[in-house]
Amino acid sequence: MALEEPHNELDEFEQQKVIEFLNWVNVMQEQVGQPAVDRKCAVKFLSARKFDVTRAITLFRNHEALRDQYKLREINPINGPLKDELDSGKFTILVSCFDSDTQSGM
Repeated sequence: MALEEPHNELDEFEQQKVIEFLNWVNVMQEQVGQPAVDRKCAVKFLSARKFDVTRAITLFRNHEALRDQYKLREINPINGPLKDELDSGKFTILVSCFDSDTQSGM
């Protein structure tokens, strides 16, 4: 059974809040040279803050600041520390409660 996209079931109030969020955030994104935020992303941030646009924008700005602080804009598994970690083979694949065939790896 496929899960419905959360933005397919929004009421009129929530739809308006998505538009308001996108208007504010995409202006900010343009000012800092980042790509526009899509509707699906907007719904996630708004849902996390009960469709309070001001709080959702604050959450989004904090999210973006964290990505900048820890240099998470571009994660490159081909070079650098991530490549070293992947090459070491010392990682664990956690068992998902949705996939009984997944096993731990060492």
